[in-house]
Formats: sequence, structure tokens, C-alpha cells
Amino acid sequence: MKITKIILNNIKSYVYEEIDFTEGINCILGLNGSGKSTIIESIGLALFNFNKGSLSQLLRYNENKGSIEVEFIANDDRVYKVIRTIRTKGSTVKIIDCQTNSELYDNVGDVYAFIKKVLKVKKTKEFSKMFEEIIAVPQGQYVNAFLEKSAARKENFDKLFDLHIYKETANKV
Repeated sequence: MKITKIILNNIKSYVYEEIDFTEGINCILGLNGSGKSTIIESIGLALFNFNKGSLSQLLRYNENKGSIEVEFIANDDRVYKVIRTIRTKGSTVKIIDCQTNSELYDNVGDVYAFIKKVLKVKKTKEFSKMFEEIIAVPQGQYVNAFLEKSAARKENFDKLFDLHIYKETANKV
């Protein structure tokens, strides 16, 4: 997956911000409190349904509606956009196929099942946990995966690197 764009509207410190990502590695730089973590949190919510607290905490002060849009190229080489609308009393999510400009799904279960499918994520206990534990590890917790017991560490890293494929292939031979 390649994230190509994120649009934040009334999310935390952002009134409206459109961020285009380039091919390769992108760095998010800024002073403390400037909104770097908000960008990561927004990607986590939009693409992985990951949220540490109440969704309304993501809303800009004194606003009762905001939105996060994340555009990405999936493993099927198609461009999709997830739109997560947040209100003080609930939220909605939908996914759009940008090439046909058609809405594919508009509920949490279907949207994230579809994202898992186009990202080719087959087995995971909890999709949002994948974001928290592998993609956006909180500051100061980078070594936690290495401190797990041997069996848990092996299971996590096997999933991360798709090593189970080799085991399944060896069992077939």
C-alpha cells in the first residue's frame, strides 16, 4: 500500500490541511504539539479503524464535525479513498474507488474487510492492533516486541514477515 494523500478537516489542531505524500520515504517534521501525531492517528483511524480513545476527542476544539480522508494505492494497483466523518455523537466511514468515483462500502465491517482484502492481510487477530503494534508503535515502546516471551515473539515476527508461507510450503513437500 502507498498512501498518496491525507486531508484533515477540523481534526485536532488542523482547520483544513491537505498533505500529499511522494513516492518513497516521507518525513513528518515539526515542533512538539504541531500535529505530527495527529497525522499518524488519522491514518490509523481511517485505514485500520485504530483509535486510542473517544472519536470525538479527535475533533477540533468547539467543532461538532470533522473528517479524515486518506487516499492510497492498494496491492491491486487501484486508488481508493477512505472517508471517516466524525461527529460529537458518532462517526461514519466509507470507501471510494477513485478510478470509477464509486462508493464501494459505507459501514465499518465492510470497509475494513475490504481494506484487509486489498492489502492482502489474511490472518490477524484484530486489524487495529496491527497498526498499533507494527506500524505506529508509540514512542518509547519500540523494544517491547523484542521483550516478549520466545513463542509470542516468534508468532508476531512470523506474521510480520509472512514466514508462515515457508512453513506451509515445506509441509506440502
